[in-house]
Amino acid sequence: MTKIETPLFLSVEFLLPGMPTIQEILEKFKEFHPQGDAAIIEKAYQFAQKAHEGQKRLSGQDRLEHLAQTAYTLVQLKLDANSLAGGLLHDILERWAFA
Repeated sequence: MTKIETPLFLSVEFLLPGMPTIQEILEKFKEFHPQGDAAIIEKAYQFAQKAHEGQKRLSGQDRLEHLAQTAYTLVQLKLDANSLAGGLLHDILERWAFA
């Protein structure tokens, strides 16, 4: 029988329990990218926070929690600031495209 290994980014240990804070995301980003533009990540987080205030996903999870977990996964993969901002904003078009 072939053993299939779970990629690191799919493992439970890869995510923080609960919702990662913007401070945790920024700390990890600065660890990997000391000269990176953390301001764009913070602006994207603030925008997502306002745009999705009080919204839940079909699963019942807060939409912002999903977005923060997405950004935390991306920062663990050592992606750049624009990629993290994209992760935080990826539900904007889905949510508002037909509004």
